[in-house]
Amino acid sequence: MYMSALFAVLIFAIIISYLFGREYNEHTLKTMLTILVSRVKFILSKYVMFFVWIIILTVVTILSTLVFGFIAGLDGFSLKLFADSFAQLLFANVLLFLTFSPFVFISLFVTNMVPAMVGGVALALVNLMVYGQSWAPFVPWICPYLIASGEIGGYTGIALSYGIILVTFLIGLIVSYIYFTKTDVTL
Repeated sequence: MYMSALFAVLIFAIIISYLFGREYNEHTLKTMLTILVSRVKFILSKYVMFFVWIIILTVVTILSTLVFGFIAGLDGFSLKLFADSFAQLLFANVLLFLTFSPFVFISLFVTNMVPAMVGGVALALVNLMVYGQSWAPFVPWICPYLIASGEIGGYTGIALSYGIILVTFLIGLIVSYIYFTKTDVTL
């Protein structure tokens, strides 16, 4: 589960930056927009591809944890434990997916991968500093971990954390959509 609070934040920021920024850096966006693909379909397909990457990384993470656990002499393993761990990690990563829509805007605005990497590192550090604080459920990038692990019960309310995640997603989606549809593609 710590993967979703620390490492996934870094990896997801890099993936978002790569998926969206590479179209500008490799000059393929101009070609894509000359065919009959709307900007809305294009940006939504990138979101779907990001979601597919999250699913793949979740499966690889849980399988590698299983393999290394057996190599290290894992005690107490059961199919129920494996299924519960996979479900928690998948749920946390899907919620984390929703919080990364502001990174889409950053990747569209600054097509270099460096700002996304710096942002991912900053968010991972914020997650480390905020975890355990009374206001942790108000930080969208630690909320998925707190919700999926069940630790949210020790804080305020779960509905507020879900609301913060949803609002973060909608703000990032709307700002990204407006920017992408209103801005011309430059050389």
